[in-house]
Amino acid sequence: MSNWLWVPILVIAYLLGSIPFGLLIGKAKGVDVRKAGSGNIGASNVMRIVGTPWAVTVLVLDAAKAALPVYIMRWAGYDSAALQLAAGLCAVFGHTWSVYLRGKGGRGVASALGMFIALTPTVALIGFASWVLVVAVTRYISLASMLSGAVIVTSMFLLQMPTPYRWGAVALFVLVVYRHIPNIKRLLAGTEHRFGEKPTARP
Repeated sequence: MSNWLWVPILVIAYLLGSIPFGLLIGKAKGVDVRKAGSGNIGASNVMRIVGTPWAVTVLVLDAAKAALPVYIMRWAGYDSAALQLAAGLCAVFGHTWSVYLRGKGGRGVASALGMFIALTPTVALIGFASWVLVVAVTRYISLASMLSGAVIVTSMFLLQMPTPYRWGAVALFVLVVYRHIPNIKRLLAGTEHRFGEKPTARP
């Protein structure tokens, strides 16, 4: 095994993460999801615009494209927690700043979940359960995404996961909050979309 094999794996991870499944599925159904609802290419906006079955498909694909690089790194013989984390992060960064969309992309929540499923399923399950709970109580997907990120960070430290995982979770939490700044403004203004609401057109 080449000691430098991890380099092309990271490149592949970024390119794989850059695939905008939400946009592609939306266009296959005859709509550009960037021009309706929240304008995001993630599963929640696909659900508003195209429907739940397609949103679930996007969720699974966005999660899988960040989980797969972690497994590839592992299958290649790299047991390093840092390298496995790096593979997942490259995919998440690809989703967030897609090379195919000229640096634009989604908020990275589903991709981050997929990465954590591959790295530490227990923490991923805790985070997902907290997401479901917050959505059930508030019907705000954006709020659930940010709070579940905080839960994942807390769980990483409480369960004493490998140090790279802990700080990787912190970095992703900061990224998710940053990408949700428009949602935070709408939450404060009382204009944020709730789960199940009909979409509104974007200019």
